[in-house]
Amino acid sequence: MPTERSPLLHSKLSPIIEQSATSFSTDGRSSPPAPSKRFETPDDALHMIGNPGRFHYIQFFALCLQFTPLLMSDLIPIFYNLPPQEIYCSHIVAANATGANFKPDIPHHIGYPGRNVTTDYCDCNGTLTFVYKDRQTSIIGDMQLVCSKKSLPDFTTTLYYVGSAVAGPLVGWISDHFGRRPVLLVASIVFVGIHVSLVFVRNFVLFTILRFLAGVGRVGMFSTAYVLLMEWSPPNRRTLVAAASEFFFPLGVMTLAVCSSFIQRWDLIQAFLAAFTCIALLNVWFAPESLQWLIVNGQINRAEETIRKIGYLNGHDVSENDVSGLAVIAQNTLREQETSHKYTVADCFRIPKIRKFTFLISFVWFATNFGYSGLSFLIDNFSDNIYTDLLVGGALELIPCLLATVVALRSGKRYPMTAFFVAAGVLAISGGLITASRLKVILALLARMSLVGSYCLMFLYAAELFPTQIRNSGFGVGFLFFMAGGMLSPSCPCLHATPSRDFLLLSLEEYRFWVPQR
Repeated sequence: MPTERSPLLHSKLSPIIEQSATSFSTDGRSSPPAPSKRFETPDDALHMIGNPGRFHYIQFFALCLQFTPLLMSDLIPIFYNLPPQEIYCSHIVAANATGANFKPDIPHHIGYPGRNVTTDYCDCNGTLTFVYKDRQTSIIGDMQLVCSKKSLPDFTTTLYYVGSAVAGPLVGWISDHFGRRPVLLVASIVFVGIHVSLVFVRNFVLFTILRFLAGVGRVGMFSTAYVLLMEWSPPNRRTLVAAASEFFFPLGVMTLAVCSSFIQRWDLIQAFLAAFTCIALLNVWFAPESLQWLIVNGQINRAEETIRKIGYLNGHDVSENDVSGLAVIAQNTLREQETSHKYTVADCFRIPKIRKFTFLISFVWFATNFGYSGLSFLIDNFSDNIYTDLLVGGALELIPCLLATVVALRSGKRYPMTAFFVAAGVLAISGGLITASRLKVILALLARMSLVGSYCLMFLYAAELFPTQIRNSGFGVGFLFFMAGGMLSPSCPCLHATPSRDFLLLSLEEYRFWVPQR
């Protein structure tokens, strides 16, 4: 909270502090007892509401349910960019044209129809007809993204991650100043509206703009929901809550696989995602404003009202001593903010040790997102049944989520993360050295499964490496590199002419050996 807001906060707190400090009232009766010394930080306030209780379980599922459609939104480009099996042209203008219909075979490759085969249909001055497997459709056929436009489908995915990268710092600033819940609500509404609109759009420019805005809404939903989840969890349970929340991402993969196998058309899959997101939007109403944010910003009355409601839901009585303790916590927080040094992103690079942490964590986050997203977009090149492989891959990802949860509670994070990265690198290299397409798919799924394990631990590990004063700044730098990995991931299928390089490039993750021990 900026220093210039301190006089206003003092004016809010002074009457409450004075009332709490009064020993006797005018009629001689004792006033409420002075707050206990245990109420010193915003985290101490969580003990007032019987943490954990019924509220925390409801809130956990309500907020984590937001993560499922977010993962579906990340992977839906797989179905946006499904290539047609055949392309018919009603007429071809060429030197050797015979007037007959041209029917080239199109290799099974996401977003790049016509690669490595003749592209005479690019000279067609008639109507192109796209033939897909079963009931499949994609934006390639609906928007005629072939020939000179064949790279545009992947461009929409890149802009999706650009939207997330651009909005990330802005969303953090807005949520710090106006609250977590309003940002979560607005971001969810934007995310729902965008995905409903995408069902009906057939203009590529408008489609690309909407995908960019979907990326903006995505980061708003994820960051605020995750922060709310952490700020309502007591310190001794945050590791468990953070690790357990990762289970909802594989559920998103499996949900997308099941629904897409039945409906197959990209616009109907998009409609399912929009409907699922609408259901998740309802859960926002079960997410009250962060108690920590209310206290830090001097909104003591709202904080008191919030803890009384949650305490009642949890079956825990909130005493007057607890209520008076909120003002003491707010005063201590204000005093600490006024006397502490103001840190910036530059502090992540001033001290050699912290600078090393920053570079290494940034690379880890980049490699994880690049590897996971790149493998997801790459698998369809060699998959005979993308729906089955996607479902199996999602189920396999539950295993590292479980392992990461156990590891996070019982041991350190460096060596398990190293094991996950080494496994991903070895599997990716092995996939690049073999020729059997089915075995490539299996190795790719296993490599992606390993990366999920590192994904579950990397945020917790980064939180331990960075000092408290610059933790948010360090996360901001790492987040930019994380999004950069997503931006580059659509380029993986561009290496289809040399399949080994697809997997060898993704084996960058083995450099995780360099991350230090806390």
